[in-house]
Amino acid sequence: MLSISSGLDTVAPVALPFLHRAGPLTDAPLADEDAVELARLLHALANEQRLKIVSLLLHHPQRAMNGGEIQAALGLSQPTTSHHLARLAKAGLLERERDGSFVRFRVASVAFERLRGVFAEG
Repeated sequence: MLSISSGLDTVAPVALPFLHRAGPLTDAPLADEDAVELARLLHALANEQRLKIVSLLLHHPQRAMNGGEIQAALGLSQPTTSHHLARLAKAGLLERERDGSFVRFRVASVAFERLRGVFAEG
């Protein structure tokens, strides 16, 4: 489970069951439920704007930005930005934290480390 605890409002944790039990793809064939979960995570990343959002957050000095900052940096409309952020957060790839009237987003580093492990050579 991922959760945010930083003195700011905490957003509900996101369960990533596949990533908790996943080893490299080379270890053994994927079970049906694991293949479905991995496909869901990869589908969330399989969009150029969502990849740009992840890249932007990873390279930001604070590793976190609010939706308006992301929108301005990528030149997207507010509804489009919100849609992509929601897809990434729902998949467990972004963490959200409330900062006053803003919501700040950061890459869920645990999820990305585990995804990296799935594709590692066994």
